Amino acid sequence: MRRALLAAAVGLLAFSSFAANFASDEQAIRRLDRELAIATYMADADWFRIHLSDDYVRITSTGELQTKAELIESMKKRGTYIEPYETSDIRIHAHGSTAIVTGRIVQRYREAGERVVAELRYNDVWIKSDEGWFNISSQVSPIAIKRERPK
Repeated sequence: MRRALLAAAVGLLAFSSFAANFASDEQAIRRLDRELAIATYMADADWFRIHLSDDYVRITSTGELQTKAELIESMKKRGTYIEPYETSDIRIHAHGSTAIVTGRIVQRYREAGERVVAELRYNDVWIKSDEGWFNISSQVSPIAIKRERPK
């Protein structure tokens, strides 16, 4: 009986420690998810340089592959102005030192003389190292994209 109580107490302590760590990691990932959105519409190449892993890969909404270097270079040349936006429907799944974030965004921007409203789902994979959390992969999938020519 004592062993069972001791085992239950140890299990409870381990679970409490896991829950506390998850809560802390979840807060960090939520903060990074928000920062990523801001860095995107602000075209903040430095943020991406710091927070993406060197072997980062992005799958764009058009199915193209983009490396960290290509993403940063495209931000420097970008001729598209993205309006500030919020993420929504965010879900975080933590698996040890890996976290998967899924969510939804609505981006509004002008491209090639058109006003675009893009409803998108996204998926980001983050890994935790001794230096913190790094995004190793992103994918964006269109829900609906509306284009309007100015009159």
